[in-house]
Amino acid sequence: MTLKKILSISLGLIVASATMLYLNRIYILTHITGWQTDFKHPREANHPVPWLVGPTAAAATTSAERPPNI
Repeated sequence: MTLKKILSISLGLIVASATMLYLNRIYILTHITGWQTDFKHPREANHPVPWLVGPTAAAATTSAERPPNI
């Protein structure tokens, strides 16, 4: 291959890449933060969480004696 052919193919690839980046710029800009976060802090696989066991029955107090549930 001649140098002229290699340079023209390289320039064509650069122009095609720049065009694709420009056409997808909104998608890239809206998702780049999530991609960076996933790269720096990868997610772990799902694993069971050991929850504490709650009471089996409600407390014996009436609803008027309890503070409001807000």
